[in-house]
Amino acid sequence: MTNRLFLAVDISAVDKARLTQWRENHLPAFKKTIPSSNYHITLVFLGSVDSTTQKTLLADITQLADFQTTPKSTLLNSASKNTVKISLLLDHLALFNKPKVLYLTATSVPVRLNNLASSLTQMARSLKIIQQSSQQSNHYIPHISIARKINLIPECNIFQVTVNLSTFSLYESISTPAGVQYSAIQTWPLL
Repeated sequence: MTNRLFLAVDISAVDKARLTQWRENHLPAFKKTIPSSNYHITLVFLGSVDSTTQKTLLADITQLADFQTTPKSTLLNSASKNTVKISLLLDHLALFNKPKVLYLTATSVPVRLNNLASSLTQMARSLKIIQQSSQQSNHYIPHISIARKINLIPECNIFQVTVNLSTFSLYESISTPAGVQYSAIQTWPLL
């Protein structure tokens, strides 16, 4: 059995609400908005991963994070008490043309965020989850997708929205009749 997985930085409920309010106040209504419950900043898209490889990946990430393996509920409770590790200033609206996804991104990316994405990408390559020639070889673009099936970037005034980041998770992408939902499998503090 395989699961469709990705690694992503978590967005707090407070920041999700602020981003949704910003989108509603500054952008036109879209037919295919992404629900705030699905907001995240992808670090590495992994695709279909078998259960054995998933277990190895979890162990390797836990070792990388130098974090003792504990039940997910304990991880989430302890992680939520941590201080903010990275602040990311979102100040640019952009479009991935092929999938037609509108997203918020940062002009300046913290080095630690780039390093985390790079370390996790290398780990996924060493486990043969992704290939060297895959899309992961492009430079890292931290972003929060906000709408789908968009052909043009809408006009938007200059903006700055800061999100405070303290954890990242391994997520499973689950297709449902109501749309895709993302479920965190395990969560770690940012490195």
